[in-house]
Amino acid sequence: MFSSLHLESLDEPGRFRLLEPLTWRHAELPGEVYIVPAGTETDLASIPVGLRNVFSRLGRSRKPAVVHDHMYENRWESRAICDTMFRLALIDSGMGKWKARMYWLGVRMGGWTRGSW
Repeated sequence: MFSSLHLESLDEPGRFRLLEPLTWRHAELPGEVYIVPAGTETDLASIPVGLRNVFSRLGRSRKPAVVHDHMYENRWESRAICDTMFRLALIDSGMGKWKARMYWLGVRMGGWTRGSW
């Protein structure tokens, strides 16, 4: 379950700033809460232009993408765990498991561009 998402658009195209904290409680781990603080910047889902007609940056992936960006920015656990959490967050947001797996595959293949840890 996610809290509401409140973003402001930044001057850099495709960049946003979180105006209020975003919280996520994983459906299967209700005692665990991940909090993305206000002020965090994000580009939402980093989807290549050629795939944006199939995968949306503005649909159900928005909140999970903010959580994922924050996890990457803070080098939370490992890339593999961050990417798995992204897939679980997508499912929690109401995305089908098949489509969530496609997003997960995208971050597994392209996440290395954000650095490794």
